[in-house]
Amino acid sequence: MNREDKFSKDIDEMLKIEDFETLEEDSEYVKDLEFARKLSNLYSSDDEVKEEVHEKMKENKNKKKKGFKVAAVAAVAVLLITPMTSTGQELYRTIKEAILPSGRVQIIEEERVAEGPMEMPVPEELKGQLFDKDGNELAVMKEDTIPYNKDGEKVSVSYGVWEDENGVKHEEYEVFTEAEDVVKQEKLKIYEPVDKVAEEKLAFNPLVLKDKKYEYKYAMTFAEDGDNEKSEYGNFIYEKGGKEITLYERVSSEESGYGTDGENVQEVDLNGVSAIYYNNNTLDFERDGLLVGIHCKDIGYDELVEIYNDLELYK
Repeated sequence: MNREDKFSKDIDEMLKIEDFETLEEDSEYVKDLEFARKLSNLYSSDDEVKEEVHEKMKENKNKKKKGFKVAAVAAVAVLLITPMTSTGQELYRTIKEAILPSGRVQIIEEERVAEGPMEMPVPEELKGQLFDKDGNELAVMKEDTIPYNKDGEKVSVSYGVWEDENGVKHEEYEVFTEAEDVVKQEKLKIYEPVDKVAEEKLAFNPLVLKDKKYEYKYAMTFAEDGDNEKSEYGNFIYEKGGKEITLYERVSSEESGYGTDGENVQEVDLNGVSAIYYNNNTLDFERDGLLVGIHCKDIGYDELVEIYNDLELYK
């Protein structure tokens, strides 16, 4: 897989899941910025390549969904086509890469190799909306910048690309506070029983945790407002011993494949099923026609494997 393809997959992953799947732990702009920074090693200073990358970033692989929009991706992520350092050199290099057999999930581990901060101009669409803590309008976003609104509240910045019924692509930015984000995300949560969610909201049979040691909390399916079609993406949130467990599930296809970065990336075998363990709290694998991720803070590999072994295909 060449760098342009890897860049496209990584950006697609950000567009698909940052708004939904890493909401509570990654809703802050700084964490979004960190992820964008780590992708900066895919930058090229060549103008022709920059234009190609820009076009890739604007692609929406979910074209079948009318009006598809994505949020909670740091604005800087779409500005990676500008110079990252004064010399245009790479900031990070890949030290490990793990890919599932189907090639649809790729996790890379990187290390920083260049000195100097990353910075980029604030896009025109956001002029007059982003300020520093002292109330000065931001013209440039630096690596450690935390943006505020004019009222002095910390904000996150989202970037979305969507396609209308005529096939015309649109780009949108949005600035929102943490409180506004909480309200928005609450609307996505479905507090109906797992059975009802699986039968009425999803276009696939999900993997679920039926064992009584897991307490089901809610689900998220990301269907468009007013869209009667069932979703090919779904998250299920459980709790065990006071720890929140999230199952990220999607129908396995070329379009739904993704790539992201991680720490302590390891390829593992789960009773014959290839999986990737990373960040010391996440396990990604392909099973029963699904791409699945298990995430839980503050637990180890053995506990993740226990959760994996307790998964049952809903029928």
